[in-house]
Amino acid sequence: MSLVHRAVQGRGQLLVLVGSGGHVLRSEDGGQRWKRMQTPVRQELAAVAGAGEALIAAGHRGTLLSSLDEGRRWTDVSCSAEADLRGVALRDDGEAIAVGLGGTVLRSRDHGRTWKAGPSLGTLCLEAAAVDAEGRFLALALEGELAALQGGTWTRHKVPGRSPRALCARGGLVAVGDGDGRVHISRDGGASWESRPTGSGSALHGLWLGAAGLVVAAGDGGLVVVSEDGGRTWTRPPLLSKQPRYGVWSDDQGAIWCVGIGPAFRSTDGGKSFAKVPVQAGDALLEGPWKKVPVRGKLRGLWVAGPGRVVLVGDGGSVVQTRDGGQTWARSAEEDAGSLIAVWGSGETMLAVGGGFAQIRSEDGGDSWIQVTGRPGGASVHGQGAGRAFAVLDGAVCRLGADGLRWI
Repeated sequence: MSLVHRAVQGRGQLLVLVGSGGHVLRSEDGGQRWKRMQTPVRQELAAVAGAGEALIAAGHRGTLLSSLDEGRRWTDVSCSAEADLRGVALRDDGEAIAVGLGGTVLRSRDHGRTWKAGPSLGTLCLEAAAVDAEGRFLALALEGELAALQGGTWTRHKVPGRSPRALCARGGLVAVGDGDGRVHISRDGGASWESRPTGSGSALHGLWLGAAGLVVAAGDGGLVVVSEDGGRTWTRPPLLSKQPRYGVWSDDQGAIWCVGIGPAFRSTDGGKSFAKVPVQAGDALLEGPWKKVPVRGKLRGLWVAGPGRVVLVGDGGSVVQTRDGGQTWARSAEEDAGSLIAVWGSGETMLAVGGGFAQIRSEDGGDSWIQVTGRPGGASVHGQGAGRAFAVLDGAVCRLGADGLRWI
């Protein structure tokens, strides 16, 4: 079953996705490579917001996660709230809100490290949060209300349409997407609205206001619609997916990301076309054999590291791996390692053995390797976790030493 990516947040080349099972995926190169980050929760994460190096993720049963280093490390900062949280917003000054079911409002003044109950919005089902151009926090209710928080007081406005779930604010604009595929835009903080039908009729879950009139909306049935004139006219590029799309983000340089169930979709031309992008191993099925693997000589060993990820070793100390089911391959080589026969790993730790003294180890997923001393003539390698590895070397079973640098 594919993971569900509920929200996407970015800054420059940095991208962070959050979703089911408490998972957080992070890319530092604009989505070319992804790494799953360790989180202390397994609850579904529904929203993510960022300012500077700070990130906050919110989810089911009051789950709140905080990161102060661009998403590398995450801390569980959940408070006493038990309601599902659906939206989160963070200002540059470190003040934040999280909103959810039952009118739940939580506030933080330290970039999400600590939380207290905020002014409630009764029993409203709060679906999303944002920050407007004046620094006010906004909360969108499924019942058709937009509330703006000034100090400790909410000002509430009616929103046209049925069952609005998507919210975005940028500059002097506030945009809301509803359950009938319409986008409603306000220029006065929600006091009045202009309704713009997208022509889809599908419920909208994600919305983004970009530069120069760009509006992107995403929703049920794999829907993504794009407007380049502030929502007056819309186009629907084909996505070749019927799975719901929940989150949208753009870098204002032409790249647009849409996430939901299964793989993400990315546009590099401002929304005119989208391509499927596997953003984690579970999105990519193995569909070998592979004919364009960048290796000299023969391949000798294979390790299936997880769905979509395969590591191959062979002659000349070659190590190649794919994280997207064989669509693309990355090559590293330990030129002095000789012919590698077998490979195995746990997480980002990998061990490879082979002829001669070709015994090597990597701690960074194969980007770099170090020599492991031991007998020559490696035939196989396996283990239980990175700390308990075994290999057949020169016809004998050997155990990896505690220092990871020698076979015993």
